[in-house]
Amino acid sequence: MPLTVSLYPSVKTSHPYDFMTNYQWTINGVQSEPSSRAIGVFSDLAAGHYDIELEVTSNFGQTGKYDMSFDVKENQAPVCEPVVREQYGTHIVDANCKDSDGTITYYRWVVNGTVFSPYGAQVRFSESDFPTATIVIEAVDDAGAKGIGRASF
Repeated sequence: MPLTVSLYPSVKTSHPYDFMTNYQWTINGVQSEPSSRAIGVFSDLAAGHYDIELEVTSNFGQTGKYDMSFDVKENQAPVCEPVVREQYGTHIVDANCKDSDGTITYYRWVVNGTVFSPYGAQVRFSESDFPTATIVIEAVDDAGAKGIGRASF
């Protein structure tokens, strides 16, 4: 999923009545249109390395330049390692899913071939209703990537 980055610079001048009138952003050598607005918004950035440059000009003609760089990484799918435990006649299944670069937004549980959704990160099964079960857990992250975990009891 592409990334949008918004940068808000804080620029100070040496004169109390001076202020910035022009901001010129450049990303990987491509200049944006000059603007009187400070914010730099870079949309739909794919994975890769980015070099950013900001050149500013003040009302009194002072100039300044700032360079920075960052890397955008590919989204990582969640990793699920389900844990099953027994307690007082109940099978408790914890999805135990982690998303290293975001958050998990949704779980989908398939129990003995039947979809049990939506559920959270834990489901409890009565031993009398489910003496055995084969479970597939799908965790979906905030970028839409899916991680799968399997458990049975």
